[in-house]
Amino acid sequence: MGSVNYPWMMGICLTILLIVSLSVAEPLTLREENTSRFFRSDPDELKCPDISTKTPGSLIDSFSILQTKILSKDQYSEAAAGTGWQDVTMPVVIIAPGMYRINNDYTATKEEIGVSILASDVYVDGNGHTFTGFLGHESYGAGMSQENGLSNITITNFSTRECTGGIAFEHVSNMVISGTHHAEATSGITGVSAQNLIISNNTITDYPKTDQQEIVTGITIMQGTGIWIEGNRIANLSPGRKESDSTGISLFYSDDLHLIRNEITGPVSFGITTDEESPDDEFSFDISDNRISDVSMIGMHIGAGQGQVRNNSVRKGKVGVFLTMDDTTVINNTILGNLQRGLDLKGKNLTLSGNTLSDNNCNLYIEGEDEDDFLHQIDRTNLLDGRPLIYIREQEGQTIGPVENPAMVLAIRSHNLTIHDVSTANAMAGILLINSSDVSVSGAHDSGSVQGFVATKVNRCSIQDTSAYNNSLYGFIVRDSENLSMDRCHASGSSGNAFFLFNSKDIQVNASYSHEFNPPFIEEDAHGAYIDYCRNVSVLNSIFSKCPNSGMYITNSERVLVRKAHLEENQEDGIDMMQCTDSSIEESLILNNTETGIDTDFITGYSVRRNLILNNTVAGLRFLDVSNGTITDNLFNNTENVRFVWGSSPLVWNTTLTPGDNVVHGPNLGGNFWAAPDGQGFSQTHADRGDGICNASYTIHDENIDHLPLAIPPDEMIVNFTADQTSGVPPLRVRFSDLSSGYPDSWRWRFGDGTGSSEQNPVHTYTGVGRYTVTLEAAGENGQGIHRKNACITVHQGRITGPAGVLMVSSTPENGSVLLDGVMNGYTPLENAVVPAGTHLVAITHDGYQDWSRTVTVQQGQVTLLPTVGLRKRGYNETVHNSPEKLPVNGIKERFHDQ
Repeated sequence: MGSVNYPWMMGICLTILLIVSLSVAEPLTLREENTSRFFRSDPDELKCPDISTKTPGSLIDSFSILQTKILSKDQYSEAAAGTGWQDVTMPVVIIAPGMYRINNDYTATKEEIGVSILASDVYVDGNGHTFTGFLGHESYGAGMSQENGLSNITITNFSTRECTGGIAFEHVSNMVISGTHHAEATSGITGVSAQNLIISNNTITDYPKTDQQEIVTGITIMQGTGIWIEGNRIANLSPGRKESDSTGISLFYSDDLHLIRNEITGPVSFGITTDEESPDDEFSFDISDNRISDVSMIGMHIGAGQGQVRNNSVRKGKVGVFLTMDDTTVINNTILGNLQRGLDLKGKNLTLSGNTLSDNNCNLYIEGEDEDDFLHQIDRTNLLDGRPLIYIREQEGQTIGPVENPAMVLAIRSHNLTIHDVSTANAMAGILLINSSDVSVSGAHDSGSVQGFVATKVNRCSIQDTSAYNNSLYGFIVRDSENLSMDRCHASGSSGNAFFLFNSKDIQVNASYSHEFNPPFIEEDAHGAYIDYCRNVSVLNSIFSKCPNSGMYITNSERVLVRKAHLEENQEDGIDMMQCTDSSIEESLILNNTETGIDTDFITGYSVRRNLILNNTVAGLRFLDVSNGTITDNLFNNTENVRFVWGSSPLVWNTTLTPGDNVVHGPNLGGNFWAAPDGQGFSQTHADRGDGICNASYTIHDENIDHLPLAIPPDEMIVNFTADQTSGVPPLRVRFSDLSSGYPDSWRWRFGDGTGSSEQNPVHTYTGVGRYTVTLEAAGENGQGIHRKNACITVHQGRITGPAGVLMVSSTPENGSVLLDGVMNGYTPLENAVVPAGTHLVAITHDGYQDWSRTVTVQQGQVTLLPTVGLRKRGYNETVHNSPEKLPVNGIKERFHDQ
């Protein structure tokens, strides 16, 4: 026995170490965003921890110790069969060809091997017997190896329990392992350098009950060719243990693989896995009719080669099937109920047909560095939650709508596309456009996909009335694209940025908004809109509120316009702008953000105009090394309105004084309105010099001065006017002047003689004798009002020569026009009108009433008083329908200085 060698032990050791190294060599961790990556991986991607610490600290030493013990003792029996069956007793060393039948169960009391095979042409029938290892020590049920190789080995009907390895072999060809059973083994069946191997109808169950954290494997083959693994059942390899500690079937550096009708049931970390590197990337495989369920990591990971994956069922894992190879057929697989992804593809020229993907968090995910990674053969028989995957490749003029009812639309190198009124869900993206042009998307709604809408290398695209809900990464992504518009788009419940624009130009986002984020899965970047390396971007009439980061994050971009945006209650800044040029923020509401309203770092050539920047915790504006900026016509009301960090050159804080409505509805444009929550802001404590401007300049910081700070506008509209003269003979020319406070912008005058004007300061000529009541109605942003001065204008005939008397006329209703001999003489009540003595025709007219007239004789030196005339209403046919012009009223706005 001293000459017996066991090199297979070293092979087993290397195999287990290889599993460890492959598990940690390329973990599926989140890749950082960069310009080279075509489609970013899911942030919830699998992360395989470093599991090398789970192997015994001195595994190789343990093999050496065991080998030394075996060679130093002659207590193992040797078997050299003749003809027919040879009964043997474990532990045994088989040193000659023959058929051997085990006749005993055996429980090890130390580090031992049940059956050692050192010859070719050996058939071992376990006869239903079991080898039980010594718990916590090195032990193997059966093992075989010769440096020159063994061949024609069969092991059947043999069981092991609590072993380091159930069956282990190295340098073997034409081997069959069938009908064996292995329980609580660190490795059920493990082989290195094997050819023409059949492993069929074996059972491998349960994890070893030790405190050591070994990697548990069901079947593992390294450097094999012509491997047929069929009909095996593997179950329960890692209950209650950490995630990355077990695999059902593992194949490394092997070729011509056939994995057929195996059943793998968890708990187990990986179901079937092959390496991603092989000496021959052209190796072939057939993986068919396997059933895999309850896997904590990946049900099936095929890393390289070419072949087919068909008729498999993979259920209840994290990732169902992860394929990282080219030129492979994936057909008629059923992938259900996986927590992260159903089918994950990372390769070129794959063929997908007839696959059913349901109830996976993301049914389909395709990874790639460039667009060639998305060029596949995918037909519409692939169903995602019962609905077709629509794949459009190099097509022209396609229309996709509710009739097609897609779960996902992927278009690549296609043009003149229309996608409308579709509801997608639970895929890598609801709509994914790659290198396409002239695309119209409208009425599309996605729920639960990794990303709602993605446009990469797209030109001339319109997206309207489209929403993305509860996406595990971003809502909308536009990358490397141009001439794209997004109108009325909505993202809510995403984990990352609601809108992400990268390396694109000529983009417009209008009337769009983000709302709520998904707290359990918040990305590092979770802004309402993230704009990076873009040019000519307009964001208009949009709302970005309650974001975990900033409402908008704009960086490395030029000519970005933000207008009429609403940025409120974001956890960082309303707008964070960094390393940008020639950009503007205008007419936006920026309030109640946890840090700053607008944070600017290393930017130049920008303007901040007519914004309401209110109640931001740290500061309204923050500057770090900025230059060539203009900040005018804004309303600031923050505890600290402006904070300079360092390195900023003097900025422009006011325009020249220009007539026009300013941000607080004063009459002139100039600087900014400076308020404070305690009411002691500069604009709140300095008087109006008479033109809506404070009576002093405001020094903000060093050389930064607002020379025309805006003053508090009047709280209410008070209407008043004056006239340059109030009496005289006709024609009497009167200039009226508006004295109203509150900056009205519309006027309606009534001069009392049936005429009026809409000018602010009109001139009117009275031609008739009488006393006239003048009325002014005025309106503006601060409200509306009316002021009437009764009988304020008197027009008389002047000095009357000859006999004269006094005429007094009244009527009901009042304000009737009094005509004396056809000449307008005033309005009722007409009092003390001096008229020539004699007989006159007196007439009264009034809108809506019948005319009245009578001949009256005025006596010299006497007062002639006519009884009050009761005017009669006109009949219906006599009514004159002439409604007065409606006064425009714009409503009353809040007083910003009270906010």
